[in-house]
Amino acid sequence: IVIGLYIAIEGTLVSVFEFLLNERWTSVSRYLAIIAVAFLFKPIHDALYMLTDRTINPRRQRYRQRLQQVSDSLTSLMELDDLGEKMVSSLSDALETPVVALFVVSESADRRVVQPLAVRGLKETNLGDLALKIPFLLDELEKGAVISRRMLLKKVPHRPYLAQLDVLEAVLLIPILSERTLSGFIALGEHSAGADYSAAARELLQALARHAAVAIENARAYQKIAGLNEQLQSQIEKIEKQREQILVLQERLLEENVQLKEVISKPFAAGSIIGSSPSIREVLKMVEKVAATDSAVLLIGESGTGKELFAQALHENSNRRDKPFIKVNCAALAESLLESELFGHEKGSFTGAHQRKLGRFELAHGGTLFLDEIGELSSNLQAKLLRALQEKEFDRVGGTKSIKVDVRIIAATNRNLEAEVQRGGFREDLYYRLNVIRIIITPLRDRHRDIIDLAMHFLNQSNKKTGKRIRHIEERALDALLAYDWPGNVRELENLIERAVVLSDGPALGLHDFPIEIADALDHPTHPGPPNLQSPNNHPTAAPAEAPLPEILENMERETLLRALQDCQGNKSEAARRLGLARSTFFNKLRKFGLA
Repeated sequence: IVIGLYIAIEGTLVSVFEFLLNERWTSVSRYLAIIAVAFLFKPIHDALYMLTDRTINPRRQRYRQRLQQVSDSLTSLMELDDLGEKMVSSLSDALETPVVALFVVSESADRRVVQPLAVRGLKETNLGDLALKIPFLLDELEKGAVISRRMLLKKVPHRPYLAQLDVLEAVLLIPILSERTLSGFIALGEHSAGADYSAAARELLQALARHAAVAIENARAYQKIAGLNEQLQSQIEKIEKQREQILVLQERLLEENVQLKEVISKPFAAGSIIGSSPSIREVLKMVEKVAATDSAVLLIGESGTGKELFAQALHENSNRRDKPFIKVNCAALAESLLESELFGHEKGSFTGAHQRKLGRFELAHGGTLFLDEIGELSSNLQAKLLRALQEKEFDRVGGTKSIKVDVRIIAATNRNLEAEVQRGGFREDLYYRLNVIRIIITPLRDRHRDIIDLAMHFLNQSNKKTGKRIRHIEERALDALLAYDWPGNVRELENLIERAVVLSDGPALGLHDFPIEIADALDHPTHPGPPNLQSPNNHPTAAPAEAPLPEILENMERETLLRALQDCQGNKSEAARRLGLARSTFFNKLRKFGLA
């Protein structure tokens, strides 16, 4: 019926066209009529053609639908395993065969490698090295030939290929070619109905093979790109770690460079702290005992008493001496900047944070962190510092990952922290964390014996800086220095001596080389006698009586001669040169003190 309808429609259409062509119409009218008839009959013609095709060959139509479905799905699959499973499953259902396999072919070390990508109904364990078992079949497939068992049985020269086909348990092989290169092949076993594969089935397989070739190449390219992306990501992560390590090393190097410059410009060691008074000797003994431990130390003293020098002495005599000594002045920065300075910050954590910054805690890892003016910390930073001391970890500003550190804390203050705790201005728990070992540094006005030692030391330093050769300080100027109260302590004395050396034109520093307040101290002494020192427990203890000034000066001179001889390993000429004395004068002084 369908075929009859199709023939009748075709005959009617031909008759209509003949009629239109034979009529004596104008050319324009004829052509318009032909176009109208064609437009009306075209859908009817197509519908009948499809109906006829489905009626005559329904299996071909089903194959086409399956081919369209498989082709659509293959374009979306980027993994070879998924692609193979999809093809094998679809072919097995469409062709009604229990044995279907998809193999991929690649080149490795100048030889072909055949690997099963997806298999249904074959014994994979028996496949082995297929490139060696089916070499002839591979050559034929690479030429684009479709190989069937029936074809091999008909052609005698191809009989040896049958054994290779039996390895695959297949009756039909369809090549998958990509730019004339064999990318793989489809192997089919016996049809479930026992019939041979029809021309429609082979048409489906060849069309599917063309789609599969593109899909396999896409999947291989995707895998290669994915592998390169993984390698690239791994390299990026390694580079990022190396960049962080370089950043840490750079910041440590900068810090150590600053420290080295300070050491070069101002040589320092625990034994070079100037002072022979009982209070300084006690402090140095305490430093020697405490240095070897990792206990927190709280240095208490007025501004200018040299707390930083004692902190460095603790570090240089500890087992952390080879690690960084990092200093932070808590009074020099605003709270927001100080938090970033202590703990660091992440990129973008606040306006101006253009890159990650490592804090002083990280830079001091394994070494010592000196927190000067600890009493100036805000309550918010006190809490964060307490956590860092208790847990030995902290978070960068804007960060989410806790960072563990191993740092020894030395803090310093010129405030009475006990009074601040009672007043509520300083956390009690943080105070006890810092105050494990307390060292009190006596102000300069309470240790007269050190004033002249320090003055002569600073005189020698200033001579080196300015290139002058000022020998000594006149006796009246020394009396004024001893009578002055020194509110700025050692720092003020250092600055005064340097100023006097710069302004002096003579061979010695006289009273006229110092500010007027120094001279006034002779007539109106602000500190007539040495007061009682404060013990570490804040209980007054009696200070030893100071010797008369001439005796002090003689003892100092004798100690200076001895120190010069020791530094020069007994070389008297070198010691005289260092002290700026003539050899004869130096030898006379040695005889005077019984050192000749």
